[in-house]
Amino acid sequence: MFVFFRVFLSTSPKETNGVLEVLSYGILAAILVELLEVNLFMRYLASNPAKLDASGQFVVPNGSVMAYEYVTQGALANWFWWGIIGVGLSLPLLLTFVEMFFRKIIRPFENLVATVKFASILTGGTILRFVIVWGGDLKAPLNFPPALFQIPITG
Repeated sequence: MFVFFRVFLSTSPKETNGVLEVLSYGILAAILVELLEVNLFMRYLASNPAKLDASGQFVVPNGSVMAYEYVTQGALANWFWWGIIGVGLSLPLLLTFVEMFFRKIIRPFENLVATVKFASILTGGTILRFVIVWGGDLKAPLNFPPALFQIPITG
């Protein structure tokens, strides 16, 4: 926390240059990893993982494909595409590349660019948490009566 405090309250751009450069590379790596994780998670949901497990154990509810469609094409699609992918991942990624390739142009505004980048990452992360919770809260009728659902008893 002291590093961020010192960066944003410093008066000389030379003091902040090295810290912001290291943070930019760290952000770039974290954004690429999160894009990969979101992609893998969405592919997993789309593949209907309940049908892939032959062990008979309860792995995931049958509604994973419904949740995938609800998040990517349904009522939460704008939140997912514009909020998570757009504001939370693409905007900071774009700002990081602009910062790296156009460093001389960005230099007078580097604290502003860093602030916008960090704020968009936090906003996108918050939206991601809400979308995952809302996406798992599907209001759909069960295709079986709950009283007939067999609870596996291990002994």
